Amino acid sequence: MTRLNTRLCTVPGCTANAHGHGRFCNGHNTSYRRHGAPMQKGISAVELRPYLELVDQRIAKNQESPLWAALDGRWQDLTVAARGIAETGKAQARWQREAALALVKLTDSTAPRDIVRTVLALYIMQDSEGRRFVDDRAFQFQLVRRVRLLSEVNVGRYQSSATGKTKRVYRDLAPRIVLCLAKWLVEFFGTAGVWIAKLERDQNETQQREREDVKTALRGLR
Repeated sequence: MTRLNTRLCTVPGCTANAHGHGRFCNGHNTSYRRHGAPMQKGISAVELRPYLELVDQRIAKNQESPLWAALDGRWQDLTVAARGIAETGKAQARWQREAALALVKLTDSTAPRDIVRTVLALYIMQDSEGRRFVDDRAFQFQLVRRVRLLSEVNVGRYQSSATGKTKRVYRDLAPRIVLCLAKWLVEFFGTAGVWIAKLERDQNETQQREREDVKTALRGLR
């Protein structure tokens, strides 16, 4: 009998065997499909909360700005485009139609402003905690994941036999569908996300300089 050669998972430090003909072990392959990179961890609601608060503060400071309504409108524009893709009878890639259907399902159950806030918060988090995202692909997966988690239609439930408690489970999409959704979100909201993140960074740097100036002045007292 011919013995098959085993290969280790290509993730540094992992000693598990690669799954099938792939590069990663079962665990890292699951992370790759679910989170966009084998070493990427999901962004939790608790982690994102401080950045949502920053977005809310920015909106409160600029209540008269037309930007917020414009971004809400961009989501509506994206929804119209998605409905067109989902309902067209023309031949198209299945994964693109599935992405459109997923977006339509989301917009039917989620307020545009909640989606806008979540996208902007993720961009601020990426700028502030760049190491939290392994790469751009991983960021895109987390962007789609957190947006989809705004709607209960993307969450399943099951009862644990061990504890008897009901648990919530995120309904994963195929990677190609996720990347398609991410492409649309970045196209419609990426410019605003990058700009808002820059404003937060500049504000933090200004505050840091002011604190250093105070410390310097205090040290000069006699």
